[in-house]
Amino acid sequence: MEINMLHNVDCRIGLNQMIADQQQVDCVITSPPYWNLRDYGLDGSIWDDDPNCDHLWNDFNSFNLAKEPVFCVHCGAWFGALGLEPNFELFIKHLCDIYDLIWQVLKPTGTCWVNLGDSYGSNKNYIKCLLMIPDRFVIEMIDNHGWTLRNKIVWHKPNAMPSSAKDRFTVDFEYIYFFVKRKKYNFSLQRIPHKEPERSTGEKENRGNKYDNPEEGVLGNKMFSKGTREYHPDGKPMRTVWSVPEKYYFEQLKEPIAQTKANLSRRKHKPGKVDSGKYSKKNKTDNTKPLAFNEYWSLDKNKRAVWSINTKANKEFHFATFPPKLVQPMIKAGSPRYVCGGCGKLAIKEYKIIKELEPGRKSIGLGPKTIQGGDGLHHHTYRKFIGYSKCKCGGKSKRGIVLDPFAGTGITLLEAWKLGRDYIGFEASEEYCEMAERNLSKTRYKRITDF
Repeated sequence: MEINMLHNVDCRIGLNQMIADQQQVDCVITSPPYWNLRDYGLDGSIWDDDPNCDHLWNDFNSFNLAKEPVFCVHCGAWFGALGLEPNFELFIKHLCDIYDLIWQVLKPTGTCWVNLGDSYGSNKNYIKCLLMIPDRFVIEMIDNHGWTLRNKIVWHKPNAMPSSAKDRFTVDFEYIYFFVKRKKYNFSLQRIPHKEPERSTGEKENRGNKYDNPEEGVLGNKMFSKGTREYHPDGKPMRTVWSVPEKYYFEQLKEPIAQTKANLSRRKHKPGKVDSGKYSKKNKTDNTKPLAFNEYWSLDKNKRAVWSINTKANKEFHFATFPPKLVQPMIKAGSPRYVCGGCGKLAIKEYKIIKELEPGRKSIGLGPKTIQGGDGLHHHTYRKFIGYSKCKCGGKSKRGIVLDPFAGTGITLLEAWKLGRDYIGFEASEEYCEMAERNLSKTRYKRITDF
């Protein structure tokens, strides 16, 4: 599939084409349709079908996706659009089937981000019950489809729409799930030789060697204090971790620390505190200004898993779309800006550690050499970005690729482009594609080069 293009196709068609072309991406970010929430007016398609079946549908008049579900009476295939399944179990199955295809186009080092909302039940079994669809989906992805969940991020919406419900609280958040691929190792049939037990050096009788039974050959049975132990002729089962995550790309993001009294107090007895040391306010003998908190202490922390981001209204539709500020952290943290065009190796940001004297020290005659002398004076270090790593294979660098299989109005694609990545998008709705193209055309040749 051509990159930097939104393709007006069903994502299953696009993903299968990428698999056929052996095309892979570095990051997948999307928000699939929620179950039983909205009809996007899409033409139906066939799901779970037997390709050799001559389908006979139970209701020929339901091909307009009317309320009655349409199934093949022979193979059980369903005709409809994702999100309009007759039950949420079928919706979760179809969604996981799509992510099986995504698995094949995502690099082993890739990351996958899913925004999925919940629904309330309306039938007699789940009347007014929160169906826990995102949780059911995640458990299915982990248990049966090989994914590793690294984070469950809470998207808090400060400007969430008020709810008219009088018997529950207003829901003002959704979840974003951060997945990576899991490399599977199956050692269920592998065995390793039994180790020869150490012989006793005390007064107790030597228990002997379990390998020297002449009747059994190399491996045999020996009497131990707790009775007779049977040994498998091929050895004991190999003990190992069943699966481990792949080494995936992730760049830690930072967020500011509020300069509150509590934060200042927590750092009161740590190196660099304002009210200690030879050059603190209480011990100073000259007229230089004492150091402020933000002059020497890093005022940031690793980004947390609760993101408070307002929804963004859409002028062309009555509902809100993916806000750009929600997508940006996923792109920055989960997709490399450059990869090697030859071998595909990730280009990692490189930094130089800068070690400097605290601001203000130079005014009293202290320079960098004093720090190197090891006299214990306070200093601060920081990382300076110097560029990206070069691949040893000599291949030319190319940009990382972000995929959105449910592109909608193209917000993910637009932000990926602006942040220096390439993109591929799939969207089945022609109306949405037209809207996305209008959004993308505004910044077609403009990227944010420094972030």
